Amino acid sequence: MSISISNLPEDISQEILLRLPVRYLLRFKSIDDYKLVRVERFEEFDRPVKESFEVEVYTLGTDLWRKIGNVSCKFEKHQPGVLVNGALHWFVISCVEQLKVLVSFDIANERFVEVPLPKERLTYPEEPLEDAKYEKHVAELGGCLCLVFHVFGVRVDVWVMQEYGVRESWTKSFTITEVQETITKTFNLRLKWSFGNNKILLQGDDKLILYDQKSDRYWKLAVCQTNSDAVKVKEEQEDSMELEENWKSFYQRL
Repeated sequence: MSISISNLPEDISQEILLRLPVRYLLRFKSIDDYKLVRVERFEEFDRPVKESFEVEVYTLGTDLWRKIGNVSCKFEKHQPGVLVNGALHWFVISCVEQLKVLVSFDIANERFVEVPLPKERLTYPEEPLEDAKYEKHVAELGGCLCLVFHVFGVRVDVWVMQEYGVRESWTKSFTITEVQETITKTFNLRLKWSFGNNKILLQGDDKLILYDQKSDRYWKLAVCQTNSDAVKVKEEQEDSMELEENWKSFYQRL
């Protein structure tokens, strides 16, 4: 006997959906419904170098997967979409221009759109142009679309799109300089969370870093999860009470 997932209680349905082996997963509350987005990579057997990426959407209300079609861009491995303004965002490689571009997938109309980057040059004229020196990723900061531009060992620029979809609204919010080399010399640096007190949570390599934009200070965090789901924080600097409150706030929202 088979049971449709849409006929199950909502909490059970959500638990099942979260355990599905999909590459990109999203719980999106839209018109009292939930959607899952999956991006799969295929290789053409007669042309092994040629790759194709197909997008599928599952809607809980209809209990069906639908193919949106192939996309003319290459998705990087293990790069989850960032949800801002009802759309998922990724940096991808354009198959046409062979350049890294920022795209969004609107959950409501299920369409891909390229998102314009800041008009201002991200690199400084005196900096080398080797791609290996730079890293950029998309994030969410205070409800706005955010661009993190990392020049390894030199600086981390954080840009915010103040008005969604308007290129001219990109503003450089703050810069982390080489003085904070623990951050600037971290590989695979990602902005994971923002708090309301000018603090952000960064992740890179095998560490978590809490950074205060206002004071330009940081704390390396060690997280230990116990059987009671408690979170303990061990910091390298002072203000342990404030750090623990920030971390608990982040943990409780997950």
